[in-house]
Amino acid sequence: MRGGNLGGLLRPIPAKRCVVLVLAMLMANCAPLTRHDAPIDTVSQLPENWLSAGKIALQPSTTGASINRVLRYRLQQRGEDFTLRLSGAFGLGAVLVEQQGDRVTMRRGDELLGDAESSEALLEQLTGLALPVSLLRYWLSGRPGPTDQAAVFSRSASGFEQAGWTVAYLSLGLFDGLTLPRKLRAQGEQGKLTIVVSEWQAAR
Repeated sequence: MRGGNLGGLLRPIPAKRCVVLVLAMLMANCAPLTRHDAPIDTVSQLPENWLSAGKIALQPSTTGASINRVLRYRLQQRGEDFTLRLSGAFGLGAVLVEQQGDRVTMRRGDELLGDAESSEALLEQLTGLALPVSLLRYWLSGRPGPTDQAAVFSRSASGFEQAGWTVAYLSLGLFDGLTLPRKLRAQGEQGKLTIVVSEWQAAR
């Protein structure tokens, strides 16, 4: 092919188009990776005293897949101590599970229903519900509790396994300026529970 014909085929690219192409390439190389889920705030950002409220749907493994028990909960955390109010479909009305130090009590109004060292054992004994009470404070904060049985399998906080439960975070929300779980699901041999958080705030 002669030089004259080649020059006719190779047309110069306009200067403006060159600038656009260069900028597009630079933006493609420098653009940050997008994340489909916001990271849960770190433990150091969480206050020591806080309050969470919402609903817990329990599906015990012994009752069949179609039966759910829906409870309203209100959890007030004060350092290592907590007060958990549960009301719903277990025939006791509203009950209060409270931990102070090593002692856990369960009350209905002014009536003491029982006390024990384990909140899980006490609740199951009196209501028949298998609810990991002592771990809720951690799960609602987007992390496993400090036990040797915890194994985090996702750095994006999509879930973890702990104490025979597989916990999955289904959605996050902004509560009191912090990114925290809005909906989580836990499944184990005892059954399945789904928690929907409607309120989370630092206690002042």
